[in-house]
Amino acid sequence: EYVGVITAMQNDQVDVAYFGPKSYVEANRMAGAEALVKQLSDDGSEGYHSILVTRRGSGIESLADAKGKSFGFVTPNSTSGFLVPSIGIMETTGMSAEAYFSDVRYTGSHTTSVRAALSGDVDVTATNTLDLGAMIRNGLDASDLVEIWRSDMIPGAVIAVRDDLPDSFKNAVREAMLSFNEETEALEQMARGGFVVTDDSEYNIIRLLEQRREELARDGD
Repeated sequence: EYVGVITAMQNDQVDVAYFGPKSYVEANRMAGAEALVKQLSDDGSEGYHSILVTRRGSGIESLADAKGKSFGFVTPNSTSGFLVPSIGIMETTGMSAEAYFSDVRYTGSHTTSVRAALSGDVDVTATNTLDLGAMIRNGLDASDLVEIWRSDMIPGAVIAVRDDLPDSFKNAVREAMLSFNEETEALEQMARGGFVVTDDSEYNIIRLLEQRREELARDGD
């Protein structure tokens, strides 16, 4: 759980952490996390997409078909597994996920979400193009998955450090992550395109999305 990593950083038990965009924003606010580098998608793009998927043969071809079905988010601190799709559902249907679906649950991870959709444990689930690509590269047969919704691009996940650590340490971590760009075989296995320098301002879009979700929730009430 991202919340455990954020808490550990807040208590000076973690110096360096990997965060999704939403979790990074939370860690920046609560634990003084400072973004150093962000990951690239395997095609070299500086972001990825949240997607909603269902099992082939479910009869669901769009969000309109999914009303009253069961649904899986990842965790409340997930960008692509909660924040972005929750907004997308409200903007598309005019209803919150809890009102639109008959059952909403949290699976805990992107892998569990995808497997829940494949097994029929949930009718529709949230994940993202990056993690799904990595699962496929590592042997998952996703031929029975059908995508029914896709978000705009989300900025890539972050390697962050506590902001109270020395600049020399921050520079060493940044350079270490950038040097990983030479490890092409490992990056291919991870379904990642490498790392580039980033800073906190690139994640203001996530803060705006959080505000948007709050506005939609108030409007729904």
